[in-house]
Amino acid sequence: MNDQARTAVLNWKQAVDTAADTSVPAATPTQKPVVTRKLTPEEIAIARSVFGDALDTSQIQLTDSGVPFAGDNAVAFPNLVNFPPGTLSQPGNHFHGWLVHELTHIWQYQRGHTVPQLAVDAAGGDYDYGGPEGLVAAHDAGKRFGQFTFEEQGNILRHYWERTQRGEDVSAYKFYVDSVRYGTSDGVYPEPAPPPGRPV
Repeated sequence: MNDQARTAVLNWKQAVDTAADTSVPAATPTQKPVVTRKLTPEEIAIARSVFGDALDTSQIQLTDSGVPFAGDNAVAFPNLVNFPPGTLSQPGNHFHGWLVHELTHIWQYQRGHTVPQLAVDAAGGDYDYGGPEGLVAAHDAGKRFGQFTFEEQGNILRHYWERTQRGEDVSAYKFYVDSVRYGTSDGVYPEPAPPPGRPV
């Protein structure tokens, strides 16, 4: 493990310890009050439109208390997504695509992955799966959803949902989204690449 990954794991460990404290800090005069809540019916419907029944939403909570090392980024823990301060008190659905990305991490936790694994992956910063063209090429090469990085997986599902909201073509995403919905993702990253020509 390199220094960057080690630092990421230590930061996430501190954040997990902080997240375990369920007390809500008082807002200062210049801050909005911290919001901590379960998913709304609309957010559950969004999750189902992406994950089907593959994601257990019953225990998931959202908060916007922020995580000191994360800046303007969200951090997902098992059954908890922590957004930057003020995110949840803003009106409208401005963060729903972001939410889908973070719910992907909870889906990963629900399949046995750990905070240190996701921290190391996030430290690597590999979010770019190549867009629709990259997905077509990946599918043609026999690449499974589980062979994308954790962050790429989050962006694949986020961009799928965002494209559905804009009425755009999602055919390049369908194989991968279905593999999540129906539990055929062949494991989740990290996983060795299949041999060329492996059937899908």
